[in-house]
Amino acid sequence: MGEQSPLPSLDQQFYRDEHLFVHLRQQLVKLCGQTLTLTRKEYCLLALLVKHAGEVVPRATMLTELRLSRPETHAPALDVQIGWLRRRLGVYADNIETVTGIGYRFRPFLPRRD
Repeated sequence: MGEQSPLPSLDQQFYRDEHLFVHLRQQLVKLCGQTLTLTRKEYCLLALLVKHAGEVVPRATMLTELRLSRPETHAPALDVQIGWLRRRLGVYADNIETVTGIGYRFRPFLPRRD
């Protein structure tokens, strides 16, 4: 088996990879050094995804985090919010991966090992 790259930095206060910085306590998001302005829901989704970077976050968990009380009727709203968040991430939108029938996964940018 080949050597695996370490995951980006994540502690109780922030997430950081080569392009994205999320300060979880200050609700500050920077992409390539530029501050992103996100809605409350967009920020909640991004924070949840980066806290679980590399893992699938189930749709039900995301709906609960957004405080949408009836997942069966609010599921389309989650997809819309993810779409808006992806637009804000621009060329890094693909870092949010749809896992069909389950949820979403944030794939951190891992630097190449030469």
